[in-house]
Amino acid sequence: MLEVTIVNYGVGNLMSVLKAFEFIGCKATLTDDPEAVAKANCLVLPGVGAYGAGMKKLGERCLVEPISHMHWKCLRNTVPPGKERASWTEHNPQFR
Repeated sequence: MLEVTIVNYGVGNLMSVLKAFEFIGCKATLTDDPEAVAKANCLVLPGVGAYGAGMKKLGERCLVEPISHMHWKCLRNTVPPGKERASWTEHNPQFR
């Protein structure tokens, strides 16, 4: 079962997102804990269409850094189809 961590940063209809993941069979957890966000295997950051307000809320809850860390952790493990990992990371050192 896929475990999904949904970031609660005080905006959006989080319960709808939570229920949607549960409906498709995922174990969904709602959290505003930076440590839980940093440890998540699958992270969902619901959007609201208001970037400035969303970033302010994330900053107030100390969630920007753990989300950024998760973003780069995922990108480092991503290799485009048809590319060898060694070749991809050689030309894209930020993903090493």
